[in-house]
Amino acid sequence: MAQPIEQYRAVYAAVDELASPDPRIRDSAAAMLVAAGPIVVEPLVYGVLHEQDTPADVALCASVLRQIGPPAFGALLELIACDLSPELTGRGCLALGIAPSDEVIPYAQELVSEDAKERGELAWIIGYRRRLEYAPLLIVLLSDPAEPVRAKAVAALGRLGPSVVPLLRRVRRGPELTARRGALAAMAEIGWDTFDSADQTVLRRLIRLTHAREVPTPFTVQGEWYAVRTTDQAAVLAAFGLAQPVPATLAMGRDGRVWDGVGYPGDRGYEDHAGCARMYVSPVLDSWTLVFGVPVVEQELPAHDRKVAALLADSTAEDEAGTPAADTDSAEHAARQAFCAELSHRFGAAQWYANVQDGGCSHWWGWCFAEDGAVVQYFSSDQRTGMPDVATPFEIADRVSVSPTSLGPHTRVAGHGVLALTACGQRFGHRGALPISSGC
Repeated sequence: MAQPIEQYRAVYAAVDELASPDPRIRDSAAAMLVAAGPIVVEPLVYGVLHEQDTPADVALCASVLRQIGPPAFGALLELIACDLSPELTGRGCLALGIAPSDEVIPYAQELVSEDAKERGELAWIIGYRRRLEYAPLLIVLLSDPAEPVRAKAVAALGRLGPSVVPLLRRVRRGPELTARRGALAAMAEIGWDTFDSADQTVLRRLIRLTHAREVPTPFTVQGEWYAVRTTDQAAVLAAFGLAQPVPATLAMGRDGRVWDGVGYPGDRGYEDHAGCARMYVSPVLDSWTLVFGVPVVEQELPAHDRKVAALLADSTAEDEAGTPAADTDSAEHAARQAFCAELSHRFGAAQWYANVQDGGCSHWWGWCFAEDGAVVQYFSSDQRTGMPDVATPFEIADRVSVSPTSLGPHTRVAGHGVLALTACGQRFGHRGALPISSGC
């Protein structure tokens, strides 16, 4: 193998040959540079593209850099941000595969800004607008020194969808660890089926090993959950209309992004069905199975989609079908009680809890107890039916079943938890980057 100094000499000799009048020599030099990999980025960007009157074949140089891919993106981004001349900016765009436009230079300058907030905000904008052509710029931010910026880049790449997966896979094969982790997280946001077989094998093994040594810890739920007195996980999945279960650690299940969409760095919400696509079914905890999230069964999909559309349109008075909001709320209260009664008929005892805190007027909580097919007690703070607010849902759950806030080493655990898709989620598949252990 050639020594580093000899490699550099060979690289610079090949760069010089890009100026040869003989196309065969130029093509041979280009092939050698592509094979050399990231070591050629600096001499090509700063020794060719930065030079206004370079004799080298600029188009061929740009082609080499495109084939090298992600390792070249940072230097090309800086070239565009420098705004030295329209010609040099055009070269940088050519190498990145981006069409020159009035917004390219301002975007590049914001992405190299010393202000992490600026970098993160622009990443969010690119993702929100789904500007796929700027994916190479987001790739640079996967190695950003600021974690919030990296998180925004991951979320933005996730919103760009499957078209960006080949680029993310190239990052996964690269040498930079932080970028590789970010690429894996972005692929998870797009869909778990985007992982290659090697990543899937590693993730399954890690989940299995983590589960084997995991100890329950208390956590607060921001959303809704059910408690069912059963050890039959398959029956629970069937009762909630859930499909495609995959093993999940307690840390994965307790993450709010699983069942209510809270915590996504890219503010994923109604548009992406973040809060209705899946539920977490816990292992058996002191003889109870907890199910986190809101069930959506197949026959409810048309009404569910109308509700989501109304929320996207910021409709607060009526849903798309014209049903008054008060009537909708009343129907939801009745549906919760009916479902709890149905669960208790099947399992003997079932409970529903809610704790929704948004810091505003939508803060509410409640619970429902049903036994042997009949509702024993129902309370929702937005109804104010005369029951005093003497306890939180967590305190109530701790008294009658299992509260998430009271889990600990003393909790008896049997089996393992799963993430499973609702009827809504089955249209999209599993997706989302989640912590496998509490230390992630």
